[in-house]
Amino acid sequence: MRAAMAAGAAGVVVGALTDDGHVDAQALRRWRDAAGDGTLVFHRAIDAVPSPLAVFDELAAIGVDRVLTSGGAARSVDGADILRRLVAADTGIEIMAGGDIRVGDIARIVAVGVDAVHLSARAVTGLDAPSGPGGGAGGHDATDPVVVAAAAAAVRSTLSE
Repeated sequence: MRAAMAAGAAGVVVGALTDDGHVDAQALRRWRDAAGDGTLVFHRAIDAVPSPLAVFDELAAIGVDRVLTSGGAARSVDGADILRRLVAADTGIEIMAGGDIRVGDIARIVAVGVDAVHLSARAVTGLDAPSGPGGGAGGHDATDPVVVAAAAAAVRSTLSE
């Protein structure tokens, strides 16, 4: 992590839970130190804790800058009520909604007040290309510019309403 930050990374995405499913504060403190001034994002491990709202003060005290969460649901749009409650808690931690977000979900998710939306604008490409000497399935993931443009338009439309 220190090497990544020294090489110019803006931040890191991490997450650790204890055996009993609570935030591993000790690991987070070490990572906060290693990230230095970089952004420390706690990933969707938050969706597995017994009470996400109950740990936000602890995450803020440790120095977590952002939390990536689906609101505990398989799809962020289904966790919108929890996302809204996390935003309302106003702990100073940015809330980034993420979890099977589709372009059609963006307006509803942005409406709950999250700071950011994380989606996979993925398309499989290169299906006709050889997979290499070891064989295996052809193709690889690539960013789909059409999905990115549609997502950006959805955000702009929601913010201008």
